[in-house]
Amino acid sequence: MLAGWLALAGTAAAEDGSELPVAPAVEVTPEDPIAPVAPEAPSGGVPRLGGVDVVAPRVFGGAGRSTERAVTPLRRELEAFEQPAAVTVIDEHDVRLRRASRSLSNALDGVPSVLVQKTAPLQHSPFIRGLTGYYNVLLIDGVRLNNSAFRSGPNQYWATIDPYTIGSMEVVRGPHSVLYGSDAIGGTLNVVPIRRECWGSGWGLNGRYLTRYATAEDAWANRIELEGHVGRLAWIGGVTQKTYGNIESGAGKLPDTGGIDEFDADLRFDWHVNRNWTATVAWQHVDQSDAPRTEQTVNAVPFRGTAVGSELQRDFDQKRDLVYARLAFEACGCAPFRRGHVTLSWHDHHEERDRIRTGGRRDFSGFDLEQLGVQVQLESSLRWGSLVYGAEWYHDELDSWKRNYLNGVYTGDDVQGPMGDDGSYDVAAIYAEHQLPLG
Repeated sequence: MLAGWLALAGTAAAEDGSELPVAPAVEVTPEDPIAPVAPEAPSGGVPRLGGVDVVAPRVFGGAGRSTERAVTPLRRELEAFEQPAAVTVIDEHDVRLRRASRSLSNALDGVPSVLVQKTAPLQHSPFIRGLTGYYNVLLIDGVRLNNSAFRSGPNQYWATIDPYTIGSMEVVRGPHSVLYGSDAIGGTLNVVPIRRECWGSGWGLNGRYLTRYATAEDAWANRIELEGHVGRLAWIGGVTQKTYGNIESGAGKLPDTGGIDEFDADLRFDWHVNRNWTATVAWQHVDQSDAPRTEQTVNAVPFRGTAVGSELQRDFDQKRDLVYARLAFEACGCAPFRRGHVTLSWHDHHEERDRIRTGGRRDFSGFDLEQLGVQVQLESSLRWGSLVYGAEWYHDELDSWKRNYLNGVYTGDDVQGPMGDDGSYDVAAIYAEHQLPLG
């Protein structure tokens, strides 16, 4: 992994040309030996030194315990250690640099109670406590990626998230993820995208380039990223390009495991209206071409007598766009609602399968799916504890198709199979959870 970092700050020097102030030394006390002290923050912004925006350092609690925070288990932010659920938080540094993950599933390797099943570079599906497919819920910044195309067994849709857009991941295992619906049986994974953490008066601009190359799979990934802010408006965006070649094992190259191209793009705006209100608009795009499902073909490699496939080719194209807008607030004083948010989302998912069988038979099949979503969540302080409650609704519109060919000649249309043409699907939920501290 090679990475480069470039930064510019619009308020990096005072108007009179004087040098920037020096950051104060970090105080360390015996009671909290590893706790850095951040400069005092202005109202509504990040800590500042003179005219320069700075980012507060990651803070750790006493006794060596990290104060890493998680939102997913209870739909409210608490220290991960204090959550009444089995939760694992994986941060951006772990995904991008330490693991140099090529996919979302690779970033989950080694997480307790998670088994990642893989059959090809973009054909992998995590098992959480023994369950996969639509028995687990996948969220992007709290917005459901699950839709009516998800099936009960392993599926490839978790591979349509670019790992270079991940700011952190929160893995909730077991029934504690019930707040996300009856389909969250195995668990819930919330992917929190990267965002601009620094904002305030003036302006700032940062850039980053990352590249990853793996010899065993002849895979190359390149990421260009820019972020900045103008006053209270912060933004971040980037593009990622990936290519995958055939995997080379100890016995040589494995055919029909490469030839994959992927292009991803993302853009996010956060407008910090004031101390209490934040508006967010985000877009993600993923385009994958010619991803093989090798285990269904004659090129599959058997393991201890397992059967190989009979097809000559089975390749998938995936194209996905997600756009969502959110208005969030955090009140102060004795307001009836302590915090909350409203989210609107639009998700467009296109899939196409190209299958070649013996005897000159070939078929193209796929679907076009559009999903609209609405979420409302509120939190109120009560005399006895606090209450988180809300509702959400998702509506799918789906068109499916299949075209058959014999020796290159079109022979007619057919039923796609799992998903009926011109179908619709709705998911609605109302939830509430009361939290009462006992000590």
